[in-house]
Amino acid sequence: MGHEWIDGIPVIWREPAAHTELRHLAIWLPGFSGEKEHLAKYLDQLAELGYAAVAYDLYQHGERRVEPQEAMIARVGSNRRKYFWEILGRTAEDMLRVIDWAVEKFEINGTVVVGGVSMGGDIALTAAGIDPRISGVCSVIATPEWLRTGAAEEQGEPDTWTAQLYERLNPASHPEAYASRQVTIHFENAACDPFVPSHAARAFLDELRPMYGGAADRLTIYETPDLDHQYIESMWQHSLQWFARQI
Repeated sequence: MGHEWIDGIPVIWREPAAHTELRHLAIWLPGFSGEKEHLAKYLDQLAELGYAAVAYDLYQHGERRVEPQEAMIARVGSNRRKYFWEILGRTAEDMLRVIDWAVEKFEINGTVVVGGVSMGGDIALTAAGIDPRISGVCSVIATPEWLRTGAAEEQGEPDTWTAQLYERLNPASHPEAYASRQVTIHFENAACDPFVPSHAARAFLDELRPMYGGAADRLTIYETPDLDHQYIESMWQHSLQWFARQI
């Protein structure tokens, strides 16, 4: 497992199991409070498919932590639209630098696809709306709607800066950013999720389908019945199958 710092962003990676003429990149991100090292087995499996497989710590997470984990969780929970949005927006923009680095290091000349779990899935989808190199995104128990309308948790209020992040980056506000490039999007969600209601993902794809025309089959969603906000093995297996189809 390789490890490197990229402009203040700690990154781990696996090189593809076989070297081929086309070299592809997959980035997989952890959820809120997670760490990149927890993703090692997933990177191994992505590398087996033929990807240069990369993960990095979210802003204020893992090696980027600026306070004890418990304090960070409590602070973010006290005002999600201020602190959660900051992590979300900053980490999504970090992905552009990580892709710059990966394209050079691994000589990427093929597909660039991204994904992640929960907050990591939100971040991956957000990044796919701002980096034209990303052709596909797989978001697990995630949402295109930063507002999280209908969520069981109190969301708080943004400050001026995080409100600006929302206006600029929130995927649900910018469907044209995905439609203009016909980005392949898959949601792997939980049908009874009280924290990340799946209706927003369905509505987002419904809005995109007419804009995709004949490429609407690039937009897919699977909702595990009777499941709340949990990441289970079948979700990863479905995601891995999605990654395999992209190359």
